[in-house]
Amino acid sequence: MKIDWVESESRNDFFNDGEMVLRIRPLDDQTKNLVRAGHAFLQKAFFPRAKNVIPIEHREASILFTGRKIMTRQGNEVRDVYEDIVLEPAIKKNKRVLPIMQRYEVLDGRGFFMGAFLREVHAVAIGARFDATTRNKMREEVSELLDHMEDFIQHYPKRIPEMLWSRRGPITNYGFLLVARPENVQMNNTPTFVSKARERLVAGVDRLYVFGAEDSRSFTTRVVDAIERQVPGYQVTERFDLSNDYRSQPGGFGALLVRRD
Repeated sequence: MKIDWVESESRNDFFNDGEMVLRIRPLDDQTKNLVRAGHAFLQKAFFPRAKNVIPIEHREASILFTGRKIMTRQGNEVRDVYEDIVLEPAIKKNKRVLPIMQRYEVLDGRGFFMGAFLREVHAVAIGARFDATTRNKMREEVSELLDHMEDFIQHYPKRIPEMLWSRRGPITNYGFLLVARPENVQMNNTPTFVSKARERLVAGVDRLYVFGAEDSRSFTTRVVDAIERQVPGYQVTERFDLSNDYRSQPGGFGALLVRRD
């Protein structure tokens, strides 16, 4: 969000720009202004080009969950104000929101909420905008995305069934690679992950998520670079930090590789 301090523009100048207009009072305590401005930003920024496609309860739960997470980092006072003036009224208005937020909490504890879930929801919604069949079933599709990722992380650190490493949906086919096992890091064993990425590509995975722990960040970066060099069918489109890794430890690193056209 860009904030401009202005003195001479009229109301019409603002509205003609086609941008959000946010009125903020010069209060002594800026906590409420921070909360309202932050919430307004998230409402504008989340799911660009696809807001109307995503089920309202998931759209609102995503914004509220992320907002509460951001405000909590600003301290308990800011969090409490956010809960009182934003979160509580929203939960009262839509009873579906709170149970969904609780499920998001589980995903976020393993880095999958912002790492994969939000990206997949947005990708599916973009693809479904002009596909009447999928658009009319977006609620079911988002629920199935959530179910799949919950099932996946619940199996770690035990053996994860092969069928859960990827999912083929009506719009996207995605899969996961976890850069785990200390022996791979110690031996700089990137070929193992290059081979797995090649297998995912052959199996039809169009969007491959690579997740690494904070203490193996450098190795995970080398894995991602090696896949892009040696598996020309994939290209890196995003690299991102995580608040928690797949082991529930603070930090973490991820990347999204997408099949080349």
